[in-house]
Amino acid sequence: MRLRRLLRPGLFGRLRAQMMLLLIGGLLTVDVLAYLGLRLIQADEVEQTLTHAAARVAALPAGLPPVDTRLLSALTFTDLHVALIGGDGEVLADSGPISATDRPSPDGLRTVVPSRPDEAVTVTAPGGTDYRMIMVPAPPGTLVTRRDGGAAKAVDRVAIGYPLTAHQRTGRRLVVLELSYALLVLGAWTVLSSSFIRAGLRPLREISRSAEAIADGSRTERIAAGADDPELRHLVEALNHAFDARRRDEDRMRDFVADASHELRTPLAAVRGWTDLYRQGALRSRPDVVTAIDTIWQEANRMEQLVEDMLTLARLDAEITAPAAAVPVASLLAETTATARLLHQDHTYALRPGPPGLTVQGDPAALRRALSNLLVNAGRHTPAGCTVTVSAEHAGTHVEIRVEDDGPGLSAAQREVAFDRFWRDDRSRGRPGGTGLGLPISRSIARAAGGDLRLAESSTGGLAAVLVLPPAGA
Repeated sequence: MRLRRLLRPGLFGRLRAQMMLLLIGGLLTVDVLAYLGLRLIQADEVEQTLTHAAARVAALPAGLPPVDTRLLSALTFTDLHVALIGGDGEVLADSGPISATDRPSPDGLRTVVPSRPDEAVTVTAPGGTDYRMIMVPAPPGTLVTRRDGGAAKAVDRVAIGYPLTAHQRTGRRLVVLELSYALLVLGAWTVLSSSFIRAGLRPLREISRSAEAIADGSRTERIAAGADDPELRHLVEALNHAFDARRRDEDRMRDFVADASHELRTPLAAVRGWTDLYRQGALRSRPDVVTAIDTIWQEANRMEQLVEDMLTLARLDAEITAPAAAVPVASLLAETTATARLLHQDHTYALRPGPPGLTVQGDPAALRRALSNLLVNAGRHTPAGCTVTVSAEHAGTHVEIRVEDDGPGLSAAQREVAFDRFWRDDRSRGRPGGTGLGLPISRSIARAAGGDLRLAESSTGGLAAVLVLPPAGA
């Protein structure tokens, strides 16, 4: 388990690792740039020193008396290595380090190309000392004094070398210092970053504790966030919004179950009451038995319709719908209106199918049910002799199907709650057949198709139900 936690660190470990990687990258960049900058400065210093020394050698007059390397070193710079070379390439004399292994070898000096006296090259002595060397012509007639007292020999060119030992030592020291300081900075940053990250993640831990309390059933718990952290505040607002939505869903589900239980209790009580009367022998005559059977049958149909409507709403809430297709509006209105006329023959149904070729997108069976619910509601909840007008038209980017009646209608407050499940107007509670789920089902079907259902007052003072649907191909 511990190995798994190490291989899969949490947010704290990832943040610390990412910050550490950024810091390491920054330190490496700074260290490399500092080292390269030092090398450039040292190289420029070496080149300037060699150029200055070569200029001083070139400025010597011709025909000088015999010189030795000590005099020539004094004329250039005492810390430089000077080699006097004859015409045959022989090293006549040199100056610089006392140890022979620290002096450039004759073979190394031959790598300094005389034809390019202005270009310095690096020569390594047998002892490992590196020199930056430049070759310049000797003044005409320059002779070198022999140490054995023999005849002076002519000098053809002068090799001037700058020992790089001090510069290389400085570079190594810089690398060691950079690594040491980097380790110190990394160690200090590890401690400080852990404290900073823990402090930054403390609100998340508080959010987690509040979320766990809400998950355990607390309905009053809410997450508080500091106003100085906009990102965290947005997260907290989103979580609180989600928790509020969950609570509203739970409340709706609780109300739905309570209302469904209440709606089912009435027909069940009727069925049980009549069956108890029959078992007790209270129904002695045939008409009483027929009345009991008819009532039981009606209440069973009511329960069946109620259960079917609840299942339909459950499927719509779960977004379980059939594939959408193009539905001709004219045939949709004609079929549903014909059925409504048959069910409510004491009403007048006026049909205005709208422009020819008008089609909407949706599940044909579901759309027929949604419109049938509106037509049946208009016939059921209005007095006999009322007129129900069904029309369709283009309205911007959608198609509107309107079902209007000239009945008593609903007030604005009633229209606000008319889509609540199991809601019924007080005037319609005594009428048989209604479950209070027709409007919620119709609106859910419309929204599943990409539209909506809204209620308004009709031009005659009654109720207007407007079914908004997307056109086919939208």
